[in-house]
Amino acid sequence: MDTVLITHMHPDHVGGLIDADDQPVLPQARVLVPAGELDYWRGDIPEGASEVLPGITRVPLPGHMPDHSGYRIVSGEDRILIWTDIVHLPGIQFPRPEATVAFDVDPPQAATTRRRIMAELPESRELVGGHHLDFPGIGYVAEDGDGFRFLPHVWRPAV
Repeated sequence: MDTVLITHMHPDHVGGLIDADDQPVLPQARVLVPAGELDYWRGDIPEGASEVLPGITRVPLPGHMPDHSGYRIVSGEDRILIWTDIVHLPGIQFPRPEATVAFDVDPPQAATTRRRIMAELPESRELVGGHHLDFPGIGYVAEDGDGFRFLPHVWRPAV
């Protein structure tokens, strides 16, 4: 593995980078972290998106963490937004994007970001993937009344 893209610095997202002896699990890997995650205590959060690798663009998704980021991966006509912790409770937060969780460091910003990104996805018909989503962890966002719903991607196991 050459590169690890970090969305935010919560232990459940970065804890696997070191082993029980505090040694790197991927010692040769380049680990890319959004600058604002490193600058969290200074409050110096960069704005905008940027291409981090060919075909992979960072998408700022603040609120859960100050510089929480997603990554949009594009290959030809195929696109997926890896958004990780935009949703923690799919059964609640898709229909009610304003619902937050204790892990959000800025709950109003997290709710605003969640509604904004959810509103963009039905029109773009882009796949979304992340933690805390129903199996298989990737799918589509559809409008549903004043909220949204998650439509898991139809898949077939490889034969």
